[in-house]
Amino acid sequence: MNTKYLLLTLLLILNTICAQNKWEQIGPSGGDIQNIYTANNGDIYIASRNSGLYRFKTNGTSWENLTKEFTSNIISIAVSSLGYLYIGAQTGNLLSPIELLRSIDSGKTWDQLNINGIQVIYDERDGNLLTNYYGYLLRFNESSLKVDTLLKVNDGNIQAISKFNNIIIIGCSYGCYKSIDNGNNWKQINNGLVSFAGKEGIDEIEKIICTKEGVFYELGSAVYKSTDYGETWARLNPGFSKDDIALDSSGILYGIDFHGSSGYSPKIQKMEEDKPGIWTDISSSGLPLEAVWHLNIDNNNNLIAGLAYSGIYKYNFSTNSWNESNSGLYGRTIWPLFVTPKGTLLAAEYHNHDLFRSIDKGLTWDKIIINDQYNYILDYANNSKGEIFMSVYPAGLYKSTDDGVSWTGPLFTNYAGSTAPIGIDSKNQIYYGGTRDLMKSTDEGMSWKSVYNHNWLRDLFIDYNDNIYSCYESNFTSGAFNPGIMKSEDGGNSWVVANEGLKTKNVYYIIGDTKGNLFAYDYSSSDDMRGISKSTDDGYAWNQVASKYTLTGFAINSKGYVFASAGYDGMIYSDDEGANWKSLKEGLPFNLLAYSIAIDKEDNIYLGTIGRSAFRMKDFLPTDIEAWKNIIPTTFSLSQNYPNPFNPKTTIKYQIPENGQVTLKVYDILGREVAMLVNEHKNTGEYQVKFNASNFASGVYFYHLQAGTYSQSKKMILMR
Repeated sequence: MNTKYLLLTLLLILNTICAQNKWEQIGPSGGDIQNIYTANNGDIYIASRNSGLYRFKTNGTSWENLTKEFTSNIISIAVSSLGYLYIGAQTGNLLSPIELLRSIDSGKTWDQLNINGIQVIYDERDGNLLTNYYGYLLRFNESSLKVDTLLKVNDGNIQAISKFNNIIIIGCSYGCYKSIDNGNNWKQINNGLVSFAGKEGIDEIEKIICTKEGVFYELGSAVYKSTDYGETWARLNPGFSKDDIALDSSGILYGIDFHGSSGYSPKIQKMEEDKPGIWTDISSSGLPLEAVWHLNIDNNNNLIAGLAYSGIYKYNFSTNSWNESNSGLYGRTIWPLFVTPKGTLLAAEYHNHDLFRSIDKGLTWDKIIINDQYNYILDYANNSKGEIFMSVYPAGLYKSTDDGVSWTGPLFTNYAGSTAPIGIDSKNQIYYGGTRDLMKSTDEGMSWKSVYNHNWLRDLFIDYNDNIYSCYESNFTSGAFNPGIMKSEDGGNSWVVANEGLKTKNVYYIIGDTKGNLFAYDYSSSDDMRGISKSTDDGYAWNQVASKYTLTGFAINSKGYVFASAGYDGMIYSDDEGANWKSLKEGLPFNLLAYSIAIDKEDNIYLGTIGRSAFRMKDFLPTDIEAWKNIIPTTFSLSQNYPNPFNPKTTIKYQIPENGQVTLKVYDILGREVAMLVNEHKNTGEYQVKFNASNFASGVYFYHLQAGTYSQSKKMILMR
């Protein structure tokens, strides 16, 4: 091969890798809504925790993310009379200060304006903005970028601003201040703002709304109304509080009464202008069973609700019901992820009881309603029948026999711990971690017994020989027993410590490949101590192969590559049995936190995140060219099984140079089919399959590979 041709070939390989190793955000839609803002032109802006600022244009069809490259959290939003977009946001991690940022090109680019501590932004519609630097009230001129200080409050931060003509009213941690001369002079106006929680009985004001007629409404521990420009305030809801308020153009005031709700059920009320203090419920039909954080009114007088997990809902007054409006909004926290034997993707939302199901690799999702007796999902596993088991907190263990569409349970009602892992062996015996005990069921969950008793169980792994590995978080109490990893070779009847070489014995996750390698994540706050350890001798000795990474889960693809979700490092992987590790986060949004991982039979990779829903990568290829060349076979082949003779398990390897339907069957000496090891579409690559002959008699067997027109058989001997 000449040099020119070789270079062209390498460039083609690189282009193929870059094209294929691409992350695609797939949902499910929703988010934790921090703010809702309606601009004068009718565009609606929302802030979703950890996923940034979104805009829904007038007559639009979906939400558009405007800050995916930098923003963690957004506290306030405003669009000025000049059409400039302003936000109070964090531009780094969750510990960064809240800065004032401006975009003059509808969110394409952003400028930092060197003002921190932002809680609120108010457009004066004259080329100036009112905002705050903690307890300082500032006026910002859009043209000159000049900042003037109008007021310094001595009793807390400024949290709310509203204006009527030259009258400005601000709300702070302890009451209100008022100026009647556009900010030159100020006085406190707390007459009627009484709260037992406030300083000297003065309420904390979080929001102020002003009508076109100059009537002010304030939200604190109660809702207040003033018809004399703030000189006196009347309390509108004695005995209970509101979490947010919104006022429509007809004078109807809406409020969230979270404290008056039943369980997770949201309660939204309205108060008509001519019935002050009288609140009536509006229908919650269509709303998920979760908290509602924010309310807003759009330019068509529609009521909009921002939820804690499920994003945006709009109220339909003709049907008295709520409709979801989340197309393009990807702001959920996804953990854990799971691919069923049929290839269905299950995605749970952490700290919420929503379970999502996709049969088309994440393109569309269905929400599965189980019941409201639990808080969130912890783990999944399936048996050889295709039945799926799911542990939930705090209810216990559930089971599905229809690929995750419906669930029965709980099968085990002991209080589940905060991890509650599940493992299932080749005999379909279930192992389940509860509060303290590792439980076992030999009858698919009908009855249970404890097989090991130790607290802080984090993960379970069962290998092809049915060896059980249970991982334990360390208890740093003096004198505590910290095994790190315990191992059982006899179904949980006896256990040995398997932690030699682990640096901290604080093991969160464990997984094994088909070559007998084990990988464990040993956690520590120290970069040098924290990392991935590997064992090649069934867990008895470990050696650290990667340090510093912070992991939240493992997965292995069909080629034996090891992958892990790795927080701010996105996804890391090793294509050489753990010898080297690479980060693959290109194409993921800035500041993304990877939280969970799963891989399907076609080697599509799914990455769950904190506040960014899930991402998918199709047709992964190693970024190293030599490794890429080595995994692309040019011919069909079927290898001799190893070991041979065997008792009772052996491994069969084969390779195919093109995509297609593959079958791998086992026959006895009389030519009768006794096992179907593979029967599915396979992509180009190398594969290996474990054959467990525990239920077969000693003797000669044949295994036969059929891939397209290629056909090959080999002999193997089972010797007991």
